[in-house]
Amino acid sequence: MPAAFSDRMRRLYVDGDADGHYMPFAKKKLADGRYGLVAGKDPRTASDHGHKVISALAMEAARTGMDRVAFHDLLLKGSGKGARHARDIAHRSGHDAAIIYIDRVRDRVREHLAARDGIDSRQDAHADLAALRARIERTPWKGTAGKTDFKNLSARLAVCEKAGGRRHTISERHLAEEAGCARETVRKSNERLEAQGFLRQLDSGSPTEAAAWLLLDGPVNAPSHGEATAQMPQAGGAMSGPEVRQPVSPAANLDSRTGARLAPEDAFAHLGLGGSGLAVVAALAEQDGQTRAELIGTATLSRATVYRQINKLAGLGLVRLEGELVHLTEQALDGIGATTADCETPVTSWEDAAQRLGTHGTAQRRRERHDVQRQAWQDEQQRLAERRRPGRHRTDPRRVPPAFTTVCGRPVDPATGEIIPGWRIATDGTWLWEPDPEEVTCLAA
Repeated sequence: MPAAFSDRMRRLYVDGDADGHYMPFAKKKLADGRYGLVAGKDPRTASDHGHKVISALAMEAARTGMDRVAFHDLLLKGSGKGARHARDIAHRSGHDAAIIYIDRVRDRVREHLAARDGIDSRQDAHADLAALRARIERTPWKGTAGKTDFKNLSARLAVCEKAGGRRHTISERHLAEEAGCARETVRKSNERLEAQGFLRQLDSGSPTEAAAWLLLDGPVNAPSHGEATAQMPQAGGAMSGPEVRQPVSPAANLDSRTGARLAPEDAFAHLGLGGSGLAVVAALAEQDGQTRAELIGTATLSRATVYRQINKLAGLGLVRLEGELVHLTEQALDGIGATTADCETPVTSWEDAAQRLGTHGTAQRRRERHDVQRQAWQDEQQRLAERRRPGRHRTDPRRVPPAFTTVCGRPVDPATGEIIPGWRIATDGTWLWEPDPEEVTCLAA
């Protein structure tokens, strides 16, 4: 047994998968009649189980640098229980067939390791996420949909940094709360990002877990980050002539961390500052002191939108104008404005800014709506687990309501307070008819 193997891999080779970590799941009928995935020894999945163990050993061999012949001898000549699947192939189909199978597994493992781009530790994963973050921040996100996609990816990057890699798990409702938009808006954004190659959905989740996603690098032939081509005015115009050129807008440049932090605030809701206002703040957070013309390129906005958003932010005391340059005030990223020539009463918080913009309470209403939907989903899953149908648990009409009983336990009319003749309450709480003997004699006659 190679000494370079880890303790866990040595136990896997010697004792086999005793703990069932590599046991595949089979679809079986449960005790309550439903079908579910159950881990266990199933003849139909025994081969798959052995293949998973061999693949794990091949991964460890590749990590330790074991050569091809030594790996063959380890599986076919050793006596470890973890290599039983390879020895069974050699017994059934011959030694050459087992060698071909082992080489195929080994080659696939090496291809998988090569496709990981050298990410072997948490530090490598964070470096990879930093490179992806820089690519996203330098991509021009045009229009309202583009700003929503930027908020979507910024929120996902924050989740991925906590998870330690590009693979992450998040629900549409949670993502909508983090991005500060509606759930349907997030769903459409996910579809656009998948089509552009920035995102891939790995599974659909389960009744108790959200879907798994993977962040990608985006399109290979991506545009050059919003660089505009110099264009002459049309001939015959007032500014026509060979010496005149339109200025080239600078490349897109946003701070995604600021975008992820401020997106859930009510001030950046749809009817407030919106995604375009968030883009202006994120662009100034990345590089303070830009002109309006530079913000058109760095925030990927139109000229009219840049002017409108700067006027809004200046009126709240969050930016100040120094000649042609636009600067964030000292505590603008915390929602605290400053007294300037354009603002005499600056805002004191993002909540104050949302109240002035008329969007206060948007996030709270969204969370409450999502909580109701989550509770309804949990109730539905509980109902399905108990195999109940909606509307079946009603009050038994035979039972006497509390309003129809007196202190001594006799039935009474709640409207008049008089005792109802001929009826009494049985021991099980239901109505019992005991007519008067004279009334029975009269009916018999």
